[in-house]
Amino acid sequence: MSIQIRLNAVIAALLIFCLAGLVVTKLIQARPRILTETTNMLSFTKDYIETARTGILASPDPSTRMRELATRLEDARHIEVALLPPGEATINVPQTPQPTTLQWLESLTIGDVDPQMIAIPFKRGMEDFGSIAIATSPFNKLRELSVAIEDIIVTGLLLALAAFGLTSWVIWRALRPVHELCDAIALMEAGHYDIDLTVSGTPEITAISRSVESLASALRKAQRENANLSIRLIQLQDDERRAIARELHDELGPHLYAARVRGTAMKSELAKAEPDISSTAQMAEKLLEEINTLQLVNRRVLHQLAPAALRELGLTEALQDLADRWREEHSTINLTLSVGLPTDISLDETTELTIYRIVQECLTNAYRHAHASNIAVEIMTEPFGNNGPAQLKSEKVIRATVIDDGKGMSNEIDFGYGLRGMQERITALGGKIIIGKSSIGGTELLAILPLPNSLG
Repeated sequence: MSIQIRLNAVIAALLIFCLAGLVVTKLIQARPRILTETTNMLSFTKDYIETARTGILASPDPSTRMRELATRLEDARHIEVALLPPGEATINVPQTPQPTTLQWLESLTIGDVDPQMIAIPFKRGMEDFGSIAIATSPFNKLRELSVAIEDIIVTGLLLALAAFGLTSWVIWRALRPVHELCDAIALMEAGHYDIDLTVSGTPEITAISRSVESLASALRKAQRENANLSIRLIQLQDDERRAIARELHDELGPHLYAARVRGTAMKSELAKAEPDISSTAQMAEKLLEEINTLQLVNRRVLHQLAPAALRELGLTEALQDLADRWREEHSTINLTLSVGLPTDISLDETTELTIYRIVQECLTNAYRHAHASNIAVEIMTEPFGNNGPAQLKSEKVIRATVIDDGKGMSNEIDFGYGLRGMQERITALGGKIIIGKSSIGGTELLAILPLPNSLG
C-alpha cells in the first residue's frame, strides 16, 4: 500500500471519527432541547386555548369556533391538535405520519419518553361541545436536527474531498524526488550511470539524492576503469604473445635451423660408402648441444608462461626456489626473502601467480635499472587497516614488500611495461600498489592484495 493511500485512509478515519463525534454530540444535545421546547409549547398552547375558550363559549356557534381554533393551531410547532367529541373520556391525538429518518432520530433521542397529552373541555352550563386535545410532537425539532446532521455530513464530505486532493498534491510534490530516485536507481541497475537528478525536496531526500549522484559518479569512474583495465589486459596478453613469439623466433629459430643443418650433414655423411665416423660424431655432438639449448629455451619460455615450481611446490617454496636461482645468477647482490603466510590460508592460482610475478618483476627492475646491492623481499598477512582499498572487506590482507638500495626512482614514476602489467594485475584482484623511496635510499614497492573470497 502506497504512502498516499495510507495517509488518505488516516485522514478519512479522522474525518469519520470527527463527523461521528459531531453527530453524537448533536443527538445528545437535542434531547433536553426537544423536551424543553415541546413542554413549553404545550403549556403555551394550553393557556392560549383556555384564554380563547371564554369567547368561543359566548359565541352563538361554539362548535364552529372550536373547529376554526383547531385549524389555526394545526401549523403550530411541536404540538399536534385534535377535536374530541362530547363525552369522549380517552385523550387520543393522532400523530402525523413521519419519514423513517425522523422516526429513527426520535428513537435515538426521546424514544423512551411518551408524548404529553392534554384535553381542554368546552362546556356551557349543561351543554357539552367536546374538547380540544393537544399533544407534544418532537418532529419539527427532529426535522431541524436532521437538516443539521445532513449539513455536517455534506460539509465533512466536502472537507474530506478537499483534504484528499490537498494531501495527494502535497504527497506528489514531496515524493516526486523519490520517484526520480527510483527511476535513477533502475537505470543504474541496468548499467546506465549517466544520470541527472534534480536535487530538491526535504533535507533527507536531498541528502539521499546527492548520495545517489555520488554513487553514480563512482560507478561511472569504476566502469571506465574496468573498461580501460579490460583493454589493458587484452593489450598485455597481446604483448606477452608477441614477446613469446619474438623469443621463439629469435631463440628457437636459429637453433632449429642449425639442428636441421647438422642433421642433414650427418645424413649425407652416413650415406657415403665409407662415412667419416669421427666427423659424424662431432656433428652428433653439435646436434646434441643445439638440442640442449632448445630445451633450455623451452624451459625458460614455459617458466615465463607458468612457473612449474609454483604449480608443483606452492607459493612459499616457489619463491624460495626463485630466490635461490637468483642468488646463483647474481652472486654479487645480497637478497633476503621472508615469507610469513599462515599455513591455514589457501590462495587461488591467480593470486599466487600475481605475488610471484610481483617479486620476479621487482628483482629484475632492482638489478637492471636500480643497480641495487641489497634487496629485501617480505610476504606476509596483516589485519586490514587504512592502507587497504575501500572495497576490501577481509579481516586480513596480503602485504608484499620489496625494498632495494639502488639509485631509486624519479619523482614522476614511469610505469613501463613491467610496472604497468604489475599494477593492472593487482587492480584486477581488487588490491593496490604503492611505490616510493625506501628507508635505505632506493625504492620500496608495497602491494596489498585481498585474501581470496573476501571481496564484497
